[in-house]
Amino acid sequence: MEKSVKIGIGIVIIVIVIIVAVLLFLQYPEENRCKLEPERGSCKALIPKYHFDSDSQTCKEFKWGGCDGVVPFEMLEECKETCE
Repeated sequence: MEKSVKIGIGIVIIVIVIIVAVLLFLQYPEENRCKLEPERGSCKALIPKYHFDSDSQTCKEFKWGGCDGVVPFEMLEECKETCE
């Protein structure tokens, strides 16, 4: 595979990920995101993401797999500002 084709595929994947992130953000209003249960997804990465734990009333980290799943918050500060 040519280098330019690999770069093109990489750019397409990045654009798709950004579009999905924006759509998820629009789908879940701020206050409802505090109620979302995190889901790791079907991929195997260990990307730190965040969710609000209703039992402890605090924001906690979970490991997202990198695709699919549910990621309520990208950043800990965002979770705290919205839910705590």
